[in-house]
Amino acid sequence: MKPEESLFLEHISSRTQSQSLRASEYYLYALKKSDGSFKFISWNWAAFFGPLYWMVYRRLYMPALFFLFGKMMLGLFFPRLGLISFIIPHVFLGMFGTTLYLDFITKRIRQEQPPLGTDGFFAVLIFMIVEIATVTLVLRVLA
Repeated sequence: MKPEESLFLEHISSRTQSQSLRASEYYLYALKKSDGSFKFISWNWAAFFGPLYWMVYRRLYMPALFFLFGKMMLGLFFPRLGLISFIIPHVFLGMFGTTLYLDFITKRIRQEQPPLGTDGFFAVLIFMIVEIATVTLVLRVLA
């Protein structure tokens, strides 16, 4: 294994070692496939089915906030779109979630920042509460 690959694995692997090696291998394979361009489509089921929680779990806090805000704005300003306004962001992150994450990790490595790990359970719980609160707020405004 190359030194840059081991550094990359150190940044994406869990500190508690509870994460399976399969996830690390998935992102390492995607990194090798990308050729450093980070402009590729790679389907990510976790980012599709639970994009907000996937981003928070992967420590992508700012994109998660933008995603939450964007979904809320779509629901407020385009309520007649209904399910389409829900599906479009999920499909987008399913297609480009891996790219977003790899770009985030390589920027952290270039800036020589310490690894974050992926044990973000409490952050996911907090975002879950925030999302429930925003959905409740949007439903009250629309009612």
